[in-house]
Amino acid sequence: MLSLRHGQGSDIFINGDVYLGDYKYGRANGYGQYEWFNGSTYSGIFVEGMKHGKGVWKSSSDEITNTYEGSFHKDMKHGSGEFRWASGIYYRG
Repeated sequence: MLSLRHGQGSDIFINGDVYLGDYKYGRANGYGQYEWFNGSTYSGIFVEGMKHGKGVWKSSSDEITNTYEGSFHKDMKHGSGEFRWASGIYYRG
């Protein structure tokens, strides 16, 4: 019988990505934190393994960091939020 993660846990993926948070039937579901091997991060709500709901995404490329804080829908920025470029310029909508 296949055992699926349920509750809190963590994963370190073969490509170096890391997930720490809630699982439901083997998928990220609930609050979690995901860090990509390149240093980008997402902290917020996951539904069925996708960013979905309120969250904060930060890109990281050496000293340049862009951020988005707001709503996500099926892994995409969607709805109200604020995108802020490393230069300090931002878009809110």
